[in-house]
Amino acid sequence: MPKQALKLTMWNYLQPVLVALTPLSVIVSTNIEKTKPAWILRPFLLITLFALSLAFICQRLFRNPQLGMVMASLIAVLFLYSGQLFTAINKFSNRFGPISGELPIEQLRQQLICGLTLAIQILLLLMLSQGLKQRPRAVEKWLAILNIFTLTIFIGSFIRIIGTRLASEEITVNPTGISADDVDALSPPDPLPDIYYLVLDSYPGMESLQQEFDYSNAGFLGYLEYRGFLVNNDALSNYYRSTFSIASTLNMDYIHDLAGRSEVEKLDGFGLSRSVRQSAIRRILSQFGYQTVAFSSGFFYSDVYDADVYYSVDGSGMNPLENSMLPWTLYSYLVPFLDSEAHSIYAPTYTSHIHRIDQTLDTLRNLATLGTADAPLFVIAHILSPHPPFVFDSNGEITLPQRPFGLDDAGAFPGSLDEYREGFAGQTAFLNERLKGIIESLLTTSPRPTILILQGDHGTRWKCNMETAICEDMRIAFSILNARYLPGVDASEIEAALSPVNTFRMILNAYFDGQIPYLPDDSFISIGDELVVEDMEWVEFPKGD
Repeated sequence: MPKQALKLTMWNYLQPVLVALTPLSVIVSTNIEKTKPAWILRPFLLITLFALSLAFICQRLFRNPQLGMVMASLIAVLFLYSGQLFTAINKFSNRFGPISGELPIEQLRQQLICGLTLAIQILLLLMLSQGLKQRPRAVEKWLAILNIFTLTIFIGSFIRIIGTRLASEEITVNPTGISADDVDALSPPDPLPDIYYLVLDSYPGMESLQQEFDYSNAGFLGYLEYRGFLVNNDALSNYYRSTFSIASTLNMDYIHDLAGRSEVEKLDGFGLSRSVRQSAIRRILSQFGYQTVAFSSGFFYSDVYDADVYYSVDGSGMNPLENSMLPWTLYSYLVPFLDSEAHSIYAPTYTSHIHRIDQTLDTLRNLATLGTADAPLFVIAHILSPHPPFVFDSNGEITLPQRPFGLDDAGAFPGSLDEYREGFAGQTAFLNERLKGIIESLLTTSPRPTILILQGDHGTRWKCNMETAICEDMRIAFSILNARYLPGVDASEIEAALSPVNTFRMILNAYFDGQIPYLPDDSFISIGDELVVEDMEWVEFPKGD
């Protein structure tokens, strides 16, 4: 009998631990390809310690082992799942629009949502605990429910992890539409130029900036032209989603055509991310001795983490898995009550984002002097700016939104249109100044000729519904900055209208004596599941609209 009681007690302690670890298992299973095993250990140990401590306290407090474990599990749910509930309620309330464009009013609204939601949760928890005290038999039913819940989640997560691992081993994306004969005919120049591909997320064209944000970009574009850049003021992206746009540019082909040549049944998110890491242009340049340099972008589908040189930037002290977990927790309820100074300390997700952008721009500026110059460089940097969240103003000062961290854009943006308009213009001005410093440094310190590509992956989508692919003005979702610095090449020989899908075809032709045909400069609207290319409907955006 004592042995049986010991087993029962051990299982009771295990129950709240499994409940508390459920969010971790879900996040790991849905992000397994971008999760390093070392990232799991610390949150696993901290959550386990938290759940065991909670179980010990509740067992003593309620003087009933089973009831104590049920309450420990439910309190763990309150602490570790509440952020998801707050996010859902906040997004639902945003459908009715913000109360005011003024940040204090918006902050007050979020404080009310947090306070009421938390109060209701605590009240329900207290009522449940009193009810279970009066009905001891119901405790066993609650334990059974929690057991089924946790086992279902863990089995589902395990199946997803195994399935993802098996599927990822089979994902192989064929190079591109460029023929092997065209690649074999390439002849490298002497000296080989460094190639910088800088993706500026959501950076729109001049007309869109003026029309939508009352921001004149004439000064920055004039600077680029003075410095010898070829600037296409009428440039359009090929897609209005980062995932498709970057994969298309690096593989020199339209992504839905690339999907047709994929050796997997579905080109989903993992296939797209692999097509970026194993892109056609990277493989071609590696044949000529290029060293690939990449930066942590904060966006998995553009993260070339297997580059020859990879700069991983995180200023929070937390790893990416822990940053992903934080919005799940009760911490989300605290954010609207924190002032800017406190928020900068206790919001590592914002801190990580700020450091990532800041240090990426600094590293780019100094890259030519950082000891990576022994081989020609192919540099890929996806910078999540001027894309939300808006964390830099026009003077480069840090501005912190009073809400949980997120990259929500378009119709999902949690603030007002006035906040978006002001934040986007300010962050664009900040980025322009930092880009000038990068350009000046690279053009004066690089030991080799330097090709610089500055491109928006898509335009601004602040008036778009990404679920329905409907925008008030679809053209602004495609309008982008497209500036290219091509030393030694006669600009008159380069068609100004070449869209991003032809960028590296053009570079191979201009510098490597290629005879690669250009693709039509088309733009496509994607309707359907964002991460399964074959399941989507592709509608060409008419140029005249």
